[in-house]
Amino acid sequence: MSWSPRVVRLSMSAKQKKMQGYLNSLTVALNNLDLGQIDAIVRVLKSTKTRNSNIYIFGNGGSAATASHMANDLAKKSGLKAISLVDNISILTAWANDVAYSEVFRKQLETLLRPGDVVVVISASGESENVIKAASYASSQGNKLIVLTGFEPKNRLAKIADIAVVVQSHDYGIVEDIHLTLNHIISDSLFSLFV
Repeated sequence: MSWSPRVVRLSMSAKQKKMQGYLNSLTVALNNLDLGQIDAIVRVLKSTKTRNSNIYIFGNGGSAATASHMANDLAKKSGLKAISLVDNISILTAWANDVAYSEVFRKQLETLLRPGDVVVVISASGESENVIKAASYASSQGNKLIVLTGFEPKNRLAKIADIAVVVQSHDYGIVEDIHLTLNHIISDSLFSLFV
């Protein structure tokens, strides 16, 4: 007698309902985006080209992947000086080991940030200590602070931003999906301005 694992299968209709529920939630959150805020981000990022300023982008986890992707798209498509602070694993781990993980982005900004540079922070919850510390530092230096966040409209990160786009969802997947979509909207808008 051979052993086989017990497999619980959802009916196709239950699977499809779950998929449709996700798509419905995604559509609602997309439709609630503030296009004025997105346009304001495009204008601020566009201005960095004429000022020859840098754009520093960072986040944790899935937001780190989006930060890396965004830096690539802004640099490649529009020729902007976009730098992801999550891509240098040596400096990240050095600051985390030697000081604290809560300082990994702030310490990089202390070294790199100049007047006129722009900081873009991506965080689904807007409550991670390391992004709050770095964002607060950038704000204290007078740099423009752009935030892509979610969950609560008045999370700690959104409160200190110059421009914040808050995805109205408490689902990490929905928020992260829309942050990546925002990257494409912003980079495509900038590309069309520079062509």
